[in-house]
Amino acid sequence: MKILSLTCPFCSAGLKADSGSKFADCPYCGQRFMIYDEDAEKKAHKIRKTDELLFDDAVTYLQRGNAYELESVFEKLKKDSPSNPDGWFFEGCYYILTFVEEEDDDWDTPEGFDDDSEFSDMIKNVRSCWMRAFKYVKDEDLVEEYFRYIGYSLGHLSRLFLFDENENQVLNLLDDIHKTVPNLITVSECYHIAFLGLIDIFKTMNDIDRRSDLYELLFYNTIAYDANITSVVKKFDELNSMMNNVGLGTGFSVHIAALNRAFQEAQSRLSSSDINRIAASWTEDLIDSKLSKYWDALMDAEEPSGIKSFFKKKGPDYDSLARDYVNALIRGPSGS
Repeated sequence: MKILSLTCPFCSAGLKADSGSKFADCPYCGQRFMIYDEDAEKKAHKIRKTDELLFDDAVTYLQRGNAYELESVFEKLKKDSPSNPDGWFFEGCYYILTFVEEEDDDWDTPEGFDDDSEFSDMIKNVRSCWMRAFKYVKDEDLVEEYFRYIGYSLGHLSRLFLFDENENQVLNLLDDIHKTVPNLITVSECYHIAFLGLIDIFKTMNDIDRRSDLYELLFYNTIAYDANITSVVKKFDELNSMMNNVGLGTGFSVHIAALNRAFQEAQSRLSSSDINRIAASWTEDLIDSKLSKYWDALMDAEEPSGIKSFFKKKGPDYDSLARDYVNALIRGPSGS
């Protein structure tokens, strides 16, 4: 065992402490001193800096959907410290990415879906990793970061066709994760932050890859779990503003579907002025114009072409009106 020779600064008596001790006591004057291990501190600092760089790399690979590179990062994080929550968290994300890579071709349509046991196994692995990660986390900011990156993972998962049973498994997963940190974040915020993370990935996708399943699900639960009406209205405004970032393809219909599903849930809790303002934020004249009575039909339209064909049946004037309406949705009320 290595012995360190120390001198008491008060009485100049000799102190002795083994290398593993953090404190030394003077046997003469009774003073206690903390031992500063410079080498250990340098090593710890180096590990922290390395982990920070690895964390940033992991986020980048997760954004890109690069499972291979993400695997090498989380293995390094876990090697340095088996209890490192980042390692466990990104391993969970890795299971989702690899599943999407392997199943993308087969899950493109309902007809290509044969057996969801692999989906269940994937969710089981993800739950195991994420539960361990959140078990070690006590910092509110890191919890929010994790939920944002959960949204990234679900954004990639949204490329696949999901049945209701699969959606419920995702919901149960997020609910279980929240139960590990109930004092650090609300259920509504869990879904809201994950939804914003999904949006980040959604914007990077080709239009044909976008699916509404998880997009609708996360936004719906953001609204359903939020008891604060002011916050609910703000979140609807937030979703409406996102229309500026999508075109007239699948992204448009996904936004429509998510808005409608959440709007139906919240409608009984909203005042008439809130309802009117939410609707009017899409286009200033929605409530007062002839378009207002076609609101339900617009909400039921699965594709922009469905909206156009609906108005075309009403005659040439409505065809023009429909085109102006869709353009207004994309520009937003400000016309920007």
